[in-house]
Amino acid sequence: MEKRRVTSQVFFRELNLLYTALIAGSLVILPVVYFFLTPLDPVDLVGLRNLILVIFPILAFALLILSLLLFRWKIKQLVEEKKIGRKLQEYRTALLLRWAIIEGACYFCIIGFGLLRVNLVLALAVFLFAYFVMQKPTVIKAVTDLDLNAIERERLERPDEVLYETDG
Repeated sequence: MEKRRVTSQVFFRELNLLYTALIAGSLVILPVVYFFLTPLDPVDLVGLRNLILVIFPILAFALLILSLLLFRWKIKQLVEEKKIGRKLQEYRTALLLRWAIIEGACYFCIIGFGLLRVNLVLALAVFLFAYFVMQKPTVIKAVTDLDLNAIERERLERPDEVLYETDG
């Protein structure tokens, strides 16, 4: 089996493809929920409205904080790693974990809005989506997040530099 050589350009192109697919999923689900669930009768909120107004924001921000903490924990484990290829592979994993949690919180709020029609829940979904959009992967963010030294940074900034090899 032949090894696949991963350059900086390939690494970030693939990472941006994953990011764009996740963003697109969120963009697709909002109108689907809005147009297909909103016309239905909302779930009866008698006695639950105040509880919902507390639970959704707490859960949304708890998931946002969880995504930040898990990302930082995963990145902190990479400080001692010497190989830039291994750092980047683990960085991708940390980003996907972060994005999945944020996207899950966003979906939770979108579906919650569709079922309950509480505008606060829609506002939370929009906030989470906006935060998610701001997480676009770039070389500069990778350098900063991974605290790369000058040599590693130079390698990462060269688009045709082979950073690691992988199977298939």
